[in-house]
Amino acid sequence: MHRCKIFFYIEDSTIEIVDAKQMNSGMPQGTFISRQKVPKQPAYSSNNIAEDFLKLGDFKLGGSVIVYSREFHIVDCDQRTKEYCKEVEGWGEEDLRRGTYPEDRCDFNCPWRRL
Repeated sequence: MHRCKIFFYIEDSTIEIVDAKQMNSGMPQGTFISRQKVPKQPAYSSNNIAEDFLKLGDFKLGGSVIVYSREFHIVDCDQRTKEYCKEVEGWGEEDLRRGTYPEDRCDFNCPWRRL
């Protein structure tokens, strides 16, 4: 499990995802995607692909979003983002309730990981 920061830029609906650095993790880290529009999973209709991009409403707390075949669980956001979504986007308290991190099967506190 990687803990990432997702930056959503409302002026042009672009997204940037940065993997938080963890010392000695043995996993690739850094920028997952640079700032760009990210398409939703393709929706097929009448043999045509209707391309739609991720929007702010797709990033509600407690939900998840798929970006290039990887699932990201939306756990929390900063206070300013909560205020904006409540005032401008009309999100309710249920949309702004902090989620929980999924259980990490490879947590470093597991007994089998200790040497």
